[in-house]
Amino acid sequence: MRAVGFLSLLLCLAACGGDDSSSGGGAAPAGKGGGGGTTKAAPKTHEDLKRDLEALDARMVELKQARKETARAFRQARKEQDRLLEKHTAERRELSANIMTIQLQARRTRAEANNARGEIARIEKRLEALSGAAGSGGELSRLRKERDKIESKLDDAIFDRRKATVEGDVGVVEESPVARELRSLGVMQGKWFEMTAEARANGIEGAARKKLGDAYRAWLKEDDTRQELARRALARAPEDQRDVGKYDFCSLDFFLLCKLLEAELDKRNIERAKKEGEKLKKLVMGLEAEIRELDQQIENLEGGAGGEDLTEYAELQQRLKSRKSARKYAEKKAQQWEQQLKPYADMEKRHATELEQSEERVKQVKAAATKAYKDMKGAKKEREALVAKLGPASG
Repeated sequence: MRAVGFLSLLLCLAACGGDDSSSGGGAAPAGKGGGGGTTKAAPKTHEDLKRDLEALDARMVELKQARKETARAFRQARKEQDRLLEKHTAERRELSANIMTIQLQARRTRAEANNARGEIARIEKRLEALSGAAGSGGELSRLRKERDKIESKLDDAIFDRRKATVEGDVGVVEESPVARELRSLGVMQGKWFEMTAEARANGIEGAARKKLGDAYRAWLKEDDTRQELARRALARAPEDQRDVGKYDFCSLDFFLLCKLLEAELDKRNIERAKKEGEKLKKLVMGLEAEIRELDQQIENLEGGAGGEDLTEYAELQQRLKSRKSARKYAEKKAQQWEQQLKPYADMEKRHATELEQSEERVKQVKAAATKAYKDMKGAKKEREALVAKLGPASG
């Protein structure tokens, strides 16, 4: 009975404007008061507050679900970011195994080129000062110009010879047809191991074995070079087993036939490299002989002209050519080393972009989770206020 009486008292208070907004004075008459002549809204009844509480409870269910989903999205975004960082670390470790050596070589050869460039500038300045004594015309000038042309050819020949014999692993050297065949044959053997492993390991026979062999045969048909190499390998097989369309590619004999062909191609590749090396060697020796002959003619002319300035001029010209050759060679090497750094630079650029996108994603889902948390917190405070207005019986 006391609870019923207390509830009736609350209803009376609500009907008489007993909510928080009416504390501190009675309601102003219609048409009057501090609202500029507007009519003040009637206070909410107990039933209105109950309906507000029910609506708020329903909304809080949605807010709670939103809070869970945004929190889950935030955790997922952080996990994805951690996986991305692990992937970046693995890629960087794999690609940067020799990066320090490459960077050191690139810096060293670039410094060599810069040093040679500075020395060339100093020599040219001195030659300009001596140009009056040395002159620019006549037979001496013609011989020097001719020597310059031959020396330029010699520089290129020496560089090509070094690249072919010593530094083939530094830059990208044009691949010969035999080298391409060797590379394709290596791919064929690797694919053969992969596709026929089950047949060789488990002794599969019959239709299952034929299926594996047909699969490898189909792979060979995808490329004309592979087809031709398979035909050439089978040329060493017994006469009744030379047909690529019928051969049992699950047989270990095919691998042995490929090895025989590989040995033949390797021998041809070595012979080709040796032949090209000899050709370059003869070219270098011939150009060097021409330069020696020109040097002798220039020396004879300079001796006849006399004068220390002319001698210094000739010596500086020789040194100038030598330094230009050194600069040219160092610049080519530096470019080759720097080209090998490009994949690493591209990887770092991609990593930065991916990480920036990941950070933005984390930032967005974190903002959504924070908003959902604040919305839920605000709804809880709003509910507490409504419960306080309704009284203890509202729970």
